[in-house]
Amino acid sequence: MSFLEKIDYTNSTLSGERRSFLRVTLFKLLGLILFFFFVFSFASLISYSKDDPSLRNATDKDLENFFGIIGSYFADSLHIAVGLSMFLIPLFFLFWSGRLLFGSNSQIFFSRLVFVPFCLASTSLFLSTNKPIFNWPFEYGLGGIFGDTALKKILILQPVEINLWLQLISVFSLLTSIFLTSLIFGFTFREIVSLSKENISNSKGFLTVFVRITKRLVKLIFLVGKEKVERDSKTNYDNFQNDSFYSEDIEQKISPFEIIKEKGSILKTEERLGAEKPIIKRLNIFKNSRIKTRDVKIRKSSQAELEAQPKLDLDHEKELYTFPALSLLKNIKDETFSTLSSDALNENARMLEAVLEDYGVKGEIISVKPGPVVTLYELEPAAGLKASRVISLSDDIARSMSALSTRVSTIPGRSVIGIELPNSSREKVYLKELLSSKCYGDCKFQLPLALGKDIGGEPIVANLSKMPHLLIAGTTGSG
Repeated sequence: MSFLEKIDYTNSTLSGERRSFLRVTLFKLLGLILFFFFVFSFASLISYSKDDPSLRNATDKDLENFFGIIGSYFADSLHIAVGLSMFLIPLFFLFWSGRLLFGSNSQIFFSRLVFVPFCLASTSLFLSTNKPIFNWPFEYGLGGIFGDTALKKILILQPVEINLWLQLISVFSLLTSIFLTSLIFGFTFREIVSLSKENISNSKGFLTVFVRITKRLVKLIFLVGKEKVERDSKTNYDNFQNDSFYSEDIEQKISPFEIIKEKGSILKTEERLGAEKPIIKRLNIFKNSRIKTRDVKIRKSSQAELEAQPKLDLDHEKELYTFPALSLLKNIKDETFSTLSSDALNENARMLEAVLEDYGVKGEIISVKPGPVVTLYELEPAAGLKASRVISLSDDIARSMSALSTRVSTIPGRSVIGIELPNSSREKVYLKELLSSKCYGDCKFQLPLALGKDIGGEPIVANLSKMPHLLIAGTTGSG
């Protein structure tokens, strides 16, 4: 408080007493303000819901945040920026409100305040090096967009093997976070030694209380956060209560930077969780192994399994109405989907790269995903290349690749451009296969509508009752 030193008092004794009293009063007032900030930030973050109105979500849904629209905007902005490391902010307010109110090391508050952004950055980077938890429903990792972006930039350096480099980044960021956390919470070397020896003096006794409170807050944040994320995950898939779109062996935790290891020339079957795994830029690990194979096995519904079992007509009572049996439809032919070999697909990818280079488009095909009708080639363009330039070459690409047509578009949420080329032989979609699937027969829709299959061969079922603008018949304006 430099302005206090400029005050001129006639009596040196009164001057010192007044200066001390004024300094203590101001610090206690600042401690009360920080405590209110703690209540606001902690309540806003602990009641955060991604479905609340925010900068990225315009909805008229009822707010779940304790502090309404202000708390929702505050929590969502922090969650997007730094992920789960946002909980360091209320802990910072709690620690320093206690220190200022109890008068412990209050003079170092402003000097330690400058380390808060660096602590958030290192903690966010450490969280991004770990796999998401509890069916993480967000497109970014645990460390938010900042942690993901920083990790990508650091991984590009890659002075050693990629997995070892990732572990080194994780350990270094963790140690840095611990050191910076001790700084922003105002711990001194003497206090750390006192805590380790369990001989805390009376002037520092409140630290023990804060340590216990912090442990309980961390447990509370963990439990409430787990319940919150699970509830958000269920909200996203409330129309698919039987989890019909997923295989049982799909991993529940997907890392935004999980490295796909080679296994021969075939990669693992692509997990279909609605969002692609981010591909690490400028890493030459997909040269001989960039083919995503399909091994789709559609699970049967309970009705299809019941009809497949032998049935004895022991009940002669006639029911009022019985749904038609699935056996009335044409049986599905036992045929495997024939596609090009991995070597042929890799050759097509190299040919496509050459075609694009002829038109002045520099980039690399980082992934090839053969589907039942089309094959998707993911192009990572060179820096500074506009997507519209590649999209405008769709007809030229089709002509050069001897294809009937080509679809070129950006992939939402990723930095790659998708190029779809039709397969020489198409896989047939049978109505019986769709109606026998688990996602159709066991869904909770009142009016389920089987539309077909997606690019990965999974059935697509829509809820007809949620299509208010679906045109059935008639003309415009007649209704």
